[in-house]
Amino acid sequence: MNRIFQRPIILALFAMIVAGASGAALPAKAETLAQALEKYNISTRQRMLSQRMAGLSCLVHLDIEAEIHASEALEARDVFSKSLDILRDGDPDLGTSRENAPRVLVAIDHARDQHIIMASHLAALEEVGTVDTTQLSAIALTSNELFEVSNTLASQVQLAQSQNLQSLTLLQTMILNFSGRQRMLSEKAFKEFCLAQAGVDVEANLVDLAKTSVIFDNTMNALINGMPGLIIEPPTQEIKAKLIEARNVWLPVKDVLERAVAGEVFNTHDIHVATEDLETVRILMDEAVELYEEYNNSQS
Repeated sequence: MNRIFQRPIILALFAMIVAGASGAALPAKAETLAQALEKYNISTRQRMLSQRMAGLSCLVHLDIEAEIHASEALEARDVFSKSLDILRDGDPDLGTSRENAPRVLVAIDHARDQHIIMASHLAALEEVGTVDTTQLSAIALTSNELFEVSNTLASQVQLAQSQNLQSLTLLQTMILNFSGRQRMLSEKAFKEFCLAQAGVDVEANLVDLAKTSVIFDNTMNALINGMPGLIIEPPTQEIKAKLIEARNVWLPVKDVLERAVAGEVFNTHDIHVATEDLETVRILMDEAVELYEEYNNSQS
């Protein structure tokens, strides 16, 4: 089942990525706010994908629905690559132009270099359908490098589009920031939890997992309760209900993550349940973002 794309986002962005772009890119020109948002959304999603590839590979290594998760890891690999193409060349269906900011182009090239390394490690999923401990360790290390270059890419896109993005309202800025942050953190927790349970760089992954869990939890509480000047309280009861639904799934898995940080080792069934719950949290948070976007559009 395809779980990367659970909801429509700005102008059906990733539906287009999966289908593939056709036709020539538009010539370089000044971006509109919508185009700037699309570019930034693609770039921030790369951070999530960098974590997702490693987390899914870990489940394959543990022989947890290996065929399904191998397919999903390879799908994430392909989407990451296609996203870099769109960021560089633009896309006529989205109305975005070819990138001409030098620092963004350099950041795209650096991300491409790391992605090539990741793709070489993931090749085992196609060739033999699994990865051994050495390969999984290499995937985990590369996912960290891929995250760093993806983070730089997102920052450079934001800088290049700053003139357009500065016109965002507080609500729009919150939607933009929390959607990218929460989906990345849920996949990061997924990866760190699974890798630690698989015996890969256990101490470092548990330290990172503890930090990731706290950040996600704090953000979740702030979204529900508001934070003056930074995060508004849910503007509708429907949005608040969706956030509470996500938190209700998050709290039990948070307990599992805390037990893992304390040193508990889980069986494969419990690992699968926890990672599925983290996927559910991400999907529910995506649905919350969609509700925020609908509300924002209704106020325009």
